[in-house]
Amino acid sequence: MFEAIDQLSGGSVSLRNSIVANDKLATGVECSPGMVTSLGYNLTGDATCGSATGDVVAADPQLGPLRDNGGPTRTHYPDGASPVIDAGAPGGCTDSSGFFSSEQRGQTRIVDGNGDTVARCDIGSVERAPEPEGLWLAMGAFAVLGVLRHSHL
Repeated sequence: MFEAIDQLSGGSVSLRNSIVANDKLATGVECSPGMVTSLGYNLTGDATCGSATGDVVAADPQLGPLRDNGGPTRTHYPDGASPVIDAGAPGGCTDSSGFFSSEQRGQTRIVDGNGDTVARCDIGSVERAPEPEGLWLAMGAFAVLGVLRHSHL
C-alpha cells in the first residue's frame, strides 16, 4: 500500500493491483499530477493517481491497522466489506515476470475472499481469506454460554 506518491526527482511510476489511499501530500492530493500511470485494478483515495479499467477511484480501502497478520512483515488486512476484496485483475496478479502465486504474507494469492464462488486476487499485497461460517457460529455459541453462565452467578 502506498500512502501518497510525490514527484521528487522527475520520475514516474506505473501501478497495477495497488492501493494508494489514506494519506495526502502537502498539496492535499494522493499523487503528484502526471506522476502515476494506472495499469488498472488499483484503489485510490482520490482521482489524482490516474484511472484505467477496473480502478476503484476516490474510495476508502477499509483496511485494518498495520500489524502482524502472519508472515515476515506487518500488513494492513482488508476488513470484511473492503472494496479491494476480489477486485484485482481478472487474469490474476502478475508483474513483468509472471503470475504471483502468493501474497506478501506467503499465503495463496487467489482465494474467494468475498464468498461469491469466484476466486480472484484482491487489490493490494494481502489476500483476504473467507471466514469459516461454522467457526463463527461456534464462537458465538460459546460467547452466549459464557454470558448465561456469568449472569447466573
